[in-house]
Amino acid sequence: MINQYYRNFTILTGTAILFLAILRAFGAFAPSILVMFCVSAAALMYSLVDLILELKSGISKKIVISLDIIAIIFLILSFTTKGMNKLFSIDKLIIPSEVVTLLAFGVVILTIGIKDKKAISETIESIKSTIYIDKNKKFSTLDSDVAKETMQELANYEYNTVFHLNKVILELKKYDGYVQQSSTIHDGWSIFSDCFEYYRITNEGPFYDHGLNTLFWVFDEHLTSAASIFSNLSQPERTLKIADIVMFKESFSVHRYVRIRNHNSSEDYDKAYQHITDALKSWNELKSIAGTKYESLGTIDLSNQE
Repeated sequence: MINQYYRNFTILTGTAILFLAILRAFGAFAPSILVMFCVSAAALMYSLVDLILELKSGISKKIVISLDIIAIIFLILSFTTKGMNKLFSIDKLIIPSEVVTLLAFGVVILTIGIKDKKAISETIESIKSTIYIDKNKKFSTLDSDVAKETMQELANYEYNTVFHLNKVILELKKYDGYVQQSSTIHDGWSIFSDCFEYYRITNEGPFYDHGLNTLFWVFDEHLTSAASIFSNLSQPERTLKIADIVMFKESFSVHRYVRIRNHNSSEDYDKAYQHITDALKSWNELKSIAGTKYESLGTIDLSNQE
């Protein structure tokens, strides 16, 4: 490295200045304006050397050594300030001292920026050098067997998810017919709604396809509204178990509840089932899309499961 000897001297000088700063913090050292000017000027010289070495601009070794020597001279002058006080007014150095200090900081920050930019560039080049493309390797496309198999697996997963949820919906619709004959309520829709709480918490739908998830959230919104109304209209002390149903591989008991009678109950009851109707409208659209996707890759028609 260029001028290794003086670089080691720079380290020692920097350590000494840090030590003086600590002494100043505890009041054991009180530098004059002239001392600060000399130290700042030395720091500026060292900063310029660091910038030159970082740029590797082809500047000769003599210039680097000259800047080092000038820095050393300023450091020596900082110890002879008492004699220099007689030659000129110290007050004249206030502005030059501030200018030199700012220049030193500016050069240091500029050098740090150049080093960071260089480090990032070197990192990117290093990553690029480790990435290569085998020209003989054929990458998968949408027409490849791998891509087709992946799409088929996704369609199969979505179909099975829709199929199992649809079985629950068909069961709950049967219970609707049973309780509506007596204007009572069952808690099947509420239980079904509770099973989707995980998706609400994570804000992730049960499907990979964005369009299916969009329809699912519309379905879930109406389902949640209906479940809330049914819960408010039910008399919990007057229940009767009417069936057991499996949802998400768990068995649940569905109960019939006597409906609370008040001036708004009939209106709320109809409103709840309107939400169920709207929910099933979104669900049927979702089911149709999932079935069409599956039919394009398989042989089973989802509409036959009704």
